[in-house]
Amino acid sequence: MRAGFAEAGAPAVAAGRAAARAGFLLDGETVLLSIRPSLWFIPLGTIAPVGLVVFLVLIARQAVLITQAPLDPGNIIRPATVLIALRVAWQALDWGSRRYVLTDRRIVRTHGVIRRATFEAPLRHVTHLDLRKSALERMAGVGTIGINTAGTAFTEAWWIDVPRPEAVMRVIREALERYGR
Repeated sequence: MRAGFAEAGAPAVAAGRAAARAGFLLDGETVLLSIRPSLWFIPLGTIAPVGLVVFLVLIARQAVLITQAPLDPGNIIRPATVLIALRVAWQALDWGSRRYVLTDRRIVRTHGVIRRATFEAPLRHVTHLDLRKSALERMAGVGTIGINTAGTAFTEAWWIDVPRPEAVMRVIREALERYGR
């Protein structure tokens, strides 16, 4: 591991080996950073849909109480519980499918449970980075990094719910300075 990239630590070295085994590397390419989103990706990604299901269950329950309909509350709660469990399971699968890789030549993002998508850009084409943190991300200590390349007017790829986002941004910036120009 090169000096200046020490923040990545031993887990990143092991993840770099995993990235090499997974076929992310080109000939002669060196992995500088290989990470997944934080495990906070799962609860942060499910909080809104789960909240909506809970809200709808409360409305349905209130409607049953008001109308005095002969409906067992379990007939509302059981399907809602299944929906919540399915949403959390899908988010966990999505977390497992994501990988963010920085090499001495490229920046890569892969994701997708059923349909895999890969974004990759040569470091020399990356024009700027965008770090965003919602209130929930700030509380969890994670952030989302946007990658912008030359020739587009929008952010092309997002590294979502990255742990220690400032340190990751620093590693990416150092790689851009060292290898991208």
